[in-house]
Amino acid sequence: MEKKEDSKKSKAELIEEVEELRERVKELKNPRDKVTGLYTWIYFLNLAEREFERAHRFKRPISVVLVDIDHLKEINREYNKKFGDQILVEVSKRCKDNIRDLDYIGCYEGGKFILLFLETNKMDAKKAGNRLRKIIASRPISTEKNSLTVTVSIGIAEKTAEITDISALLEKAEEALFSAKDQGRNRVETNSA
Repeated sequence: MEKKEDSKKSKAELIEEVEELRERVKELKNPRDKVTGLYTWIYFLNLAEREFERAHRFKRPISVVLVDIDHLKEINREYNKKFGDQILVEVSKRCKDNIRDLDYIGCYEGGKFILLFLETNKMDAKKAGNRLRKIIASRPISTEKNSLTVTVSIGIAEKTAEITDISALLEKAEEALFSAKDQGRNRVETNSA
């Protein structure tokens, strides 16, 4: 009797894995987020890994920029998720409209976006990040219900000799983002490494 239950669990686990793989394949076939139209995280990560390897091979600069909408959870609670989604759409549009064509932008998680700046060191990425921060906060976002000015916190990391893969670069960008949030939000921080 126990063996049948174990095999049922194994089948259930296999079915779950197959469903997860189907979702990943679906994302790769349709690499755009339903709300913002930006690249999905999985698709973006595949692009980022490829570009990171290229930058590493040719010893070229590359930077990751994480953009987090300040207080998005509170906005969703105070208004509603539809209102929050309208904020996401407009912030993502302002980001996308103000980066170079050769750079990439995608959804990261929650109210976060991730940008990959090719041929860009962290000082130039910081200038671009500050420009984005100011553009986003410069005018209110109008929605069906209300108009609201939002700010963003930004964390930046550049590939260095010590950073050997995209995961390590993302980790450094997250550290910089947490630093920006800890220091009061609505600011840009770079990782010191």
